[in-house]
Amino acid sequence: MFVCIGLFKVKQDNLPFALKHMRNHLDIVQKSKGFIHGYIAHATNKKNEFLVVEEYETTDAQQKAQDRLFENSKMKPNEYLNFNKVLEEKTFLAVFKKQE
Repeated sequence: MFVCIGLFKVKQDNLPFALKHMRNHLDIVQKSKGFIHGYIAHATNKKNEFLVVEEYETTDAQQKAQDRLFENSKMKPNEYLNFNKVLEEKTFLAVFKKQE
């Protein structure tokens, strides 16, 4: 299993838009074959920090989900550009392989 994480710091006045965008992101990737589970977590001590977690069966499944997001970004480029504008700093993204 592969776990993908993204840590997002959002400008305070843009929280509703950012959360909507992150939920839309999960709606898109969960339709990919090999997607297991995903969720958004809100930091308990910082109102503007979110963690997005996605789990996939294989790296191929994760790549197909990314391809889906890329296709969606071509259909809605302004939405993706606007999301990047509401972030306070560069997003931390990482992929991990679960150890058995």
